Amino acid sequence: MKFLKRFKEENDIHSKYEVISELFASRIGRVLGMPVLDLEVTSEGIMMDYLPDRATFEVKNLKELKRALAFEEWLLNIDLKEDHILSKNNYGYIIDHGHVLLAWKPLYYVQEILHKPVTRFKLWSDKESYLEGVEIIKSLDKQNRNVILKETVNEISEFFEGVDLSEYLYFSEKILDYRERILDSLFIGEEIQLQH
Repeated sequence: MKFLKRFKEENDIHSKYEVISELFASRIGRVLGMPVLDLEVTSEGIMMDYLPDRATFEVKNLKELKRALAFEEWLLNIDLKEDHILSKNNYGYIIDHGHVLLAWKPLYYVQEILHKPVTRFKLWSDKESYLEGVEIIKSLDKQNRNVILKETVNEISEFFEGVDLSEYLYFSEKILDYRERILDSLFIGEEIQLQH
């Protein structure tokens, strides 16, 4: 079964950034082996698999979820919360990346949080798992990352004619570069207790 997340009605630049952010997070996440869904953009919105259940720390891919905290921090995902971890057939997936990078954040706010941990839910992670995730991210070739970002921006620009997305592309590359450099310092706490 599929789920369609419709494009927002607002003609705001951030609603466009949200679509790019969702699609980029899916594409780069899948390249990195992160537990994210494969998304498809249609003329009406973003199509994805329907996830019927809320994920718990008992999912089969808990190790991947724990590593993915580094991915969420790297993307500056201020909206990661427990409600955004859903499952199907006991495999957990992180959904809703519409608030990563520049989406729904003015530049002054990005500058304010750029050097800080931003996730609200820690994916049952621990320092070892987090640092494994950091290594996965650092193994990604920046040129390939930028190609995926640019291809995503170009694809979305076809749906939003006349919108200049060059600022999104420029600042997103800068955010990703900087966050990658400081990523290993963004883990908070030693062991995060399992939540039941």
